[in-house]
Amino acid sequence: MLHRSCLVVAPIALAGALTAAAWAQDPSVLYSFRGGPDCVRLGYDLANAGDVDRDGFADIFLGSWGGCARLYSGLTGALLHEFDEGTPFAEFGFAVDGAGDVNADGVPDLIVGGHADDAFGADSGRAWVFSGQDGNILQVFHGDAADDHFGAAVAGAGDVNADGYDDVIVGAAAPIYPIEPRNYARVFSGSDGSVLHTFLGNPDEGDRFGLDVAGAGDVDGDGYDDLLVGAPMENNGPGSANFWTGAVRLYSGRTGALLAHWFGDATYDFLGTSVAGAGDVNADGVPDIAAGAWGNDVNGDGAGMVRVYSGADASVLHTFHGDSSGDRLWVVGAAGDVNGDGYDDILMGAPYESTYNYDAGMARVVSGLDGSILAQFYGTDYLGNLGWALDGAGDLSGDGVPELLISAPFETDGIAGVVRVNSVTPLPLSFDAHALSLSGGGTQSLLLAPGIGHGGHYYALLGSASGVSPGTPAGNGHTLPLRRDNYFNRTLFNPYATPLVNARGVLDSYGIATAHVFIPAGSPSSFVGRTLFHAYALQDPATAMVVLTSNPAPVTLLP
Repeated sequence: MLHRSCLVVAPIALAGALTAAAWAQDPSVLYSFRGGPDCVRLGYDLANAGDVDRDGFADIFLGSWGGCARLYSGLTGALLHEFDEGTPFAEFGFAVDGAGDVNADGVPDLIVGGHADDAFGADSGRAWVFSGQDGNILQVFHGDAADDHFGAAVAGAGDVNADGYDDVIVGAAAPIYPIEPRNYARVFSGSDGSVLHTFLGNPDEGDRFGLDVAGAGDVDGDGYDDLLVGAPMENNGPGSANFWTGAVRLYSGRTGALLAHWFGDATYDFLGTSVAGAGDVNADGVPDIAAGAWGNDVNGDGAGMVRVYSGADASVLHTFHGDSSGDRLWVVGAAGDVNGDGYDDILMGAPYESTYNYDAGMARVVSGLDGSILAQFYGTDYLGNLGWALDGAGDLSGDGVPELLISAPFETDGIAGVVRVNSVTPLPLSFDAHALSLSGGGTQSLLLAPGIGHGGHYYALLGSASGVSPGTPAGNGHTLPLRRDNYFNRTLFNPYATPLVNARGVLDSYGIATAHVFIPAGSPSSFVGRTLFHAYALQDPATAMVVLTSNPAPVTLLP
């Protein structure tokens, strides 16, 4: 989760079976969100917001470099709220995060940074905490003076003072030159907005302390959540060999004391450009820490490095280097337990990696247990910088495996930006749109692709207008992720009626079929805001048994 395409995953059964002309949607992408002139470089920062709309699925919070922040539903992909503070040139949305439940109303809240806000002097900076319940501003925090760039980084801090209200941390460090001496990170109480801690960088170094901040969880086991601050231009002692190694500091939430202090390996490593609570990577019951060093040169000039530290004893658990010169592997995030082995995995980005195009970018998920690569995602857009910001999304497809948020904020001519919700394995059901207009009409195309081993199997596509839970038993121990309602019955007993097209059929020899949701132009406006969900059951013709049910594909009906 740091402001910091097409997708390429390990070879899958679909390879060679589909062309771009036949199917434009990658079967490993659940949703794609795109910016535009009104929200430039969407995904400059992003975060798992928690379950803001209380539907059982975590939601998606996206920042931008263009003055907006957007909250999307993790279940449907629909826009839930757009935040626009309104002050020109404040760079509102440059940093975003889920704030936790700041006002203890049972709904997760949100924090947004605008480091160029001028309220207390030019570029003094500001941060806003918004209610997840209604979008209203709960708290506003300001930098101390001009050029502080307060709000360059923001994060939910957890409950730092153990009062039952989640707290927040804000970093003040210039994200670009000139390097300013006033670098700090400040922790604010969620209950009343008071200052709980102020952590200071070294004024003699211009260490950009606070360029990234994060909640670490309760690392020292005292019942109070702890805090991470990156200082990528901190020196590891005197002398040119220690110049700008960078550093990461772990602070006690209870006392503000320094619990651990890690440095980069060499001059110009810039460790601390990105920091994150990594979850429990080694399954010892203690939260661990991840940090990025964008200048590390082990695998070539600027290849970059990601390092994972034990929360229990501060030892190094894993070190990952960029593949080649200029990759800039440095962005870090917590993926969750992607492969189901009981160890949390690590998400990392190299936004200047150039395998498929110059600076197209790459993101990678590695095993927390052994460091092996679990999945890789490559950008293809020139200067798209895929992997600039990333975070674990939780399980949004209902398959029990966490999805991943990965941005390419400079994709689409460096202006719009794209954020994708990626699955580490191809989805049995993927789709090319998650909203259709009732007045203008439109079509959502569905790709049924459970794998080549299911070639020749029968499929039945059904729907629900009331959600995905509780699911509906499909037989042989399988459950369709569709709540049974009148629309479900209609698609069950009258599958050829609008809006479904090709709702029954047989998969081809590759195990593939396509279907469509067709909304005629001029459809009744009474359906505005409703979301339809579709999923399919697969039957083996040899045994007449259901062998698979897919993930749901939502489509929201707009005016």
